[in-house]
Amino acid sequence: MIVMVINLNFVFSLSITEVELNPPGLDSGNEWVELYSEEEVNLGNYFLENNDQDIINLTGSFRGYYIINFEKQWLDNSDERVFLKSGEITIDTSIFKDSQDNSKTWNLCSGEWTFLDSTKNEENSCSEIPENSNPVDGETDEEVTIAGEALSELENETRKINFDMFNENDELIGQANMQPTKIILHSETEKSEDFSKSSEIFETKDEKIRKAMLYSFMFLCIVLIILLVLSKF
Repeated sequence: MIVMVINLNFVFSLSITEVELNPPGLDSGNEWVELYSEEEVNLGNYFLENNDQDIINLTGSFRGYYIINFEKQWLDNSDERVFLKSGEITIDTSIFKDSQDNSKTWNLCSGEWTFLDSTKNEENSCSEIPENSNPVDGETDEEVTIAGEALSELENETRKINFDMFNENDELIGQANMQPTKIILHSETEKSEDFSKSSEIFETKDEKIRKAMLYSFMFLCIVLIILLVLSKF
C-alpha cells in the first residue's frame, strides 16, 4: 500500500511542460522538451517517444525543471506528439503544429497546451494567454493582427476605412480598403424645410386641379345661359 502511494505521487508530480519543435534557424540541435517535477525523479526507467515512434532513453535525476536537448532534428513541425513513458506509465502531449520558425513554444497551462513565448527552464507565462486564445487539439494557424484606421469627415464628406494585416513577426501580409461612401447629414431644420417644400409642391397641384374644375364649371354655366337666351328668340 505504501509503495502504491509513493508511485502515485511520483507519477502525478512528473509532467511535460514545454516543447520547442520549430526553433529559429536550424532545427537540428535546437529542439528541446522541458520536464517538471515537484519531487526528485530518477529518469533511469523513462524514455521519450515522438509520433514517428522514435525513442530516446533518459538518464539522471532531477527536481524542478529539466531540459532535454536533441542533438539532431527529432520533432516534426506538424502532426507531432511527444510521449514520456516508463513501463505502464505514459505521459503525453496534444498534437502539435508550429510553422512560425521563431522563439515561441508550446506551453502547458492549466492542463491545456498554448502557443506562447518561450520560458525555457522557467515557469510558463500562462498569465499572458490572450483572452480569445482557444487552440483546438494543440494546433494553431498563423496568427494575424489587423490594425485598423477609420477616418470620417461627417459634413458632406467621404468616409474611408483602411485595414492593414500583419502576421506575428509584424510583417505586412495584406491590405483591405473599403470604397469611399458619400455621407450627407441633415439637421432637423433642413428636414423641416424639405418637408415644407414637398408640401408646397403637393398644394400647388391640388390648387391647379381645383382651379381647372372651377373654370370648367364656370364655362358650362356660361354656355347654358347663352343657350337659354337664344331659345327665347
